[in-house]
Amino acid sequence: MKRLLVVFIIVLISGCDLSGNLGESALGEFETYALTSYYMLRDYTEEEGRTTINVVGNTGGFEGGYVADFPEKGQTTLFDVYDRGSGYYQIRAITTYPVDSPVFQTWEEYRVHDLDGNGIWNEHDPVVDSSDAVDSKYRFDFTTYLKDSTRREEVIVSDLTADSVNYKEASLSEYAFPASETEMIETGQTMQWSSKVAFSLDLHNWSETNFWASYQQKRIIGLRYYAEYVDDNGDLVQSYTIFEKILNGNGAGIDDATAEKMFGASGFKELALFRMNVKIVDGVKSISGKWFLYETKKVRQDITLEPGIELEIVD
Repeated sequence: MKRLLVVFIIVLISGCDLSGNLGESALGEFETYALTSYYMLRDYTEEEGRTTINVVGNTGGFEGGYVADFPEKGQTTLFDVYDRGSGYYQIRAITTYPVDSPVFQTWEEYRVHDLDGNGIWNEHDPVVDSSDAVDSKYRFDFTTYLKDSTRREEVIVSDLTADSVNYKEASLSEYAFPASETEMIETGQTMQWSSKVAFSLDLHNWSETNFWASYQQKRIIGLRYYAEYVDDNGDLVQSYTIFEKILNGNGAGIDDATAEKMFGASGFKELALFRMNVKIVDGVKSISGKWFLYETKKVRQDITLEPGIELEIVD
């Protein structure tokens, strides 16, 4: 349960010339959106996070609450618990982001079953679907809202509980897209937790119509891989590897955010790629990321992620 609310948002730059390609002149207007992932992952305060929602070993009951500095420092999460009867509880969590972030809130809703009927909410209480069957991946709602009303939808595709799949930890120096998802599978090490999430974001604010071209919708599809384990020093290691594509074309959505379309042909005009790697070792976070335009190869040195993390367009 401790991982149910960890949500990150990745939004890229969009803007077009008359050919439908991303234009260099339009990039500056959307740099805020290229940095959304950083806004979601950065630490907003100097203090250590004071608490997290972690029901492992919990001895308390099914009650709502308010958590400061979760999932990241400076963010706050309010969660409500609704008793549905017969030992089933509906959980709704709302994470609110700091005022200087372009992201407003993330809403996540799921249901858990007090399996042993003891009234204690802990790791033995499974997540269930709408028919109350055990399904650790099921969410009634998993949506993030940006402050301009743009929405991002997420779906948990696989996790260690349901699918017994281990994904590799992030490499901070690697930016290539794999040839296939098999390159993301870890075979030499068993993770304590691992998951894959698909997401889709409709950039409706930047859809354009002009005299020469028909209406084209800009969308982002993406995959986020998570791995967690304890290293030889006894430190907790958490990592995220995130892949995205900006598409120009009508109809793309969450169902298109598959490994086959992420690492192969998407079926739409592909405007840009993005890869971001995040690694947290014993609470110390490192972030690296690069995005790639299909048409323009110029490196924008002015796009920087403090402290000293650079987001580049590269060949």
